[in-house]
Amino acid sequence: MSEENNFSYNSKEVTVKWGKSWDEKRNENTEKELSLQIPIIRIHNRIEEREEQQQIIDIIRHLIENNYYIVYGHWSCEMKHEWQIQYTNILETFRKYLKIPRIIYSFFWKRCEECNKTNGTGKMNLISSFRLPCPSNNSNKDSTVEIIRHLEWNNHYRVFGNWKCLNCQNRWRSAYTWISLKKFVEKKHLVQGDFYMQECKKCKLNYNDSCIISNYKPLELSESEKPHIRDLCAKCQHGATCRHQSEFRSEYFSI
Repeated sequence: MSEENNFSYNSKEVTVKWGKSWDEKRNENTEKELSLQIPIIRIHNRIEEREEQQQIIDIIRHLIENNYYIVYGHWSCEMKHEWQIQYTNILETFRKYLKIPRIIYSFFWKRCEECNKTNGTGKMNLISSFRLPCPSNNSNKDSTVEIIRHLEWNNHYRVFGNWKCLNCQNRWRSAYTWISLKKFVEKKHLVQGDFYMQECKKCKLNYNDSCIISNYKPLELSESEKPHIRDLCAKCQHGATCRHQSEFRSEYFSI
């Protein structure tokens, strides 16, 4: 509502009509900003949902192709509770879900039972990783391959790699190394075409195909938070911008 105030100016009474108060205008501006942000948030959520769905599909396809009959799904919630579920005969269980992506995506959402017992409001959580028990050379100990869902992209998996340039013998290490998911699961040696190429900074060639990965290992969770370096990330450089929301995201992984 507008307001009127009377003032005296040179012995004459002047009526000044005010518009809406600053508080009202500020509230209106806030509402307008929110109305503009909500569609953007919804678009981002849909994009992230499609990426998560594709990550699960790619991983499941590789598990089926490699005939892993026992797989553990691992979850974690905001309260740091962790739990896992064993899947058996995944060749039959997962193959039917692949026909309808939306079903397999919703199949991997689980409620945290601990949170639900505490306050009755346990939220649904998307699977964080797949764990594959694998026999090791040491018969007294089994090794486990863990595929962290958000580290998968375009049938590739992010690892810590040791690089070598065959042209100038320069060596470097990179936590932004993307290798074939198939080779990561099978623990196979990498050859050209199994990884996204990195250029040697020493050679300064426009395109250097003489760079190889001498060896690699899974990323480890770091206690310190580091910014995501988009210039070094092949995923970001190929237009698939990394998105990080929870504490188990790629920018926290480093060696």
